[in-house]
Amino acid sequence: MEHLASQVLFNAVLVNALGSVESPVVELRVGAALSPAPFAVALQASSVGGTADVKLEYATSEDGVNFGSFDDTTDIIASTLLDRSNNAEGWNDYPFTGVFNKFLKCKVTGVAANPADTLVSAKLLFKEVL
Repeated sequence: MEHLASQVLFNAVLVNALGSVESPVVELRVGAALSPAPFAVALQASSVGGTADVKLEYATSEDGVNFGSFDDTTDIIASTLLDRSNNAEGWNDYPFTGVFNKFLKCKVTGVAANPADTLVSAKLLFKEVL
């Protein structure tokens, strides 16, 4: 039987206009109980001053210190507003596969006309085998 497990990346962090915020380093747990990598990201970006619009990128590392460039990987989400225009500020999940290193960090960045008061929450989703 499978069960969803999650790990928080961001909890209502302020992403000011075109600014960026990096997540803490996440050690990916590999073992019998969890899949070796996350299979999705759940994200909510919201604003009082307008419609939030952010992108989510990632970088990986073998040692948790030396990470590749965020620019060298495909964005998990290029634009929350364009990708989910009917629910741009609600909780949405996005597929995320292909991470094979032991450590991960993510970066959320405001795009286009992202308001200065944008708050972002996000979590990695794993499949846990019971």
